[in-house]
Amino acid sequence: MVPPLPATFAGTGSAATAGSTGATLAAQSPYSDVPTGVHHDDIRALAADGVFVGTDCGAGRFCPDEPLPRSTLAVWLVRVVDGTNPTPIASTRFADVSANHPHAAFIELFAQLDITTGCGDGT
Repeated sequence: MVPPLPATFAGTGSAATAGSTGATLAAQSPYSDVPTGVHHDDIRALAADGVFVGTDCGAGRFCPDEPLPRSTLAVWLVRVVDGTNPTPIASTRFADVSANHPHAAFIELFAQLDITTGCGDGT
């Protein structure tokens, strides 16, 4: 289950200024597998804003070299684009996503925002 955040996503805005705050964010980073690199500061800024809450691939790991599940991408983009954490839902439009999937509400809002339409076969 995705740990709850406030109904309105309350990011600090640090993602927009990650380049200027990288040293501070590095000290706050929960990810041991992103110690450096071109996206280092941005990952830490988004983490500081709570974008990745409930979507960790492992304790203290970001797993930048592993495939990203579609449901995780939906969570991240909904939080960044819409600024919210949607409330639980009773049903979804997608045949392959049950309403009790931990990210079902994010996936549904992802579609409502017209970021995805699915695969055309109901999935």
